[in-house]
Amino acid sequence: MIIIGEKLNSSIPAMYEAMKQGDNEHITKITKAQIDAGADYIDVNTALFDDEIEKMRVTLDLILPLKPAGISVDSTNPNAIESALKRLDGTKTLINSISLQKSRLDGMLPLIREYRPGVVALPFDDTGSPKTAKDRVENADRLIDLLVKEGTGIENIYLDIVAETLGSEFESGREALTAAAVLREKYPALHLSCGLSNVSFGLPKRKYLNIAFLTAAITMGLDTAIMDITSPDMQMALKAALLVNGQDEYCVEYITAYRELFA
Repeated sequence: MIIIGEKLNSSIPAMYEAMKQGDNEHITKITKAQIDAGADYIDVNTALFDDEIEKMRVTLDLILPLKPAGISVDSTNPNAIESALKRLDGTKTLINSISLQKSRLDGMLPLIREYRPGVVALPFDDTGSPKTAKDRVENADRLIDLLVKEGTGIENIYLDIVAETLGSEFESGREALTAAAVLREKYPALHLSCGLSNVSFGLPKRKYLNIAFLTAAITMGLDTAIMDITSPDMQMALKAALLVNGQDEYCVEYITAYRELFA
């Protein structure tokens, strides 16, 4: 399972304040916690700032000495993405994200051609977010075909299954899971991803919804998640889901996680 740590995102109020105030101690602490918990990538989003590019530069300069395994550059601004890619030369990198929306394609495709990062791909088009599993799959087919023709190996595409809040559309989780199963069957080498906490946005006791969706999504073929890997409960939920899905021989990872976290 590939884990993208979600905590360095300016949409999180505490992180926004830390970035705004230059609270390097807090940013460093959160980054270290995600690295120590096993994050494969640290997602970095400074998009809520008017000086997004400068905030991105400052944040990257702060966290790169901590030697994260990889960085996910999270922005819709091609200039911010390009500035980060230049700074991340030699670091395992994802662009988060590209879609079928013309404005996004025009800005991101030249960067993908030049730098060849991994790509988080959202199956959106200019009509908006897909509502059904069928829409997700059809848009995904088009986006995968485009990226592969541009030279991106399918193993470097992280297709987002679009986990939207159940609070506004209670069937959206089922649609995302159905799409995941279809896409896993069609594209065995494709990574399937989601922003896990999106599914519970605006609802109480969000942890339980996140855990339920994570377990179901792994069963349907999810192999990547943007999530809070610093939470012991989420760490155990992840290990339990992998075990239930037959991805933890002899229960080694589950038992090891239990001993490290609770024993």
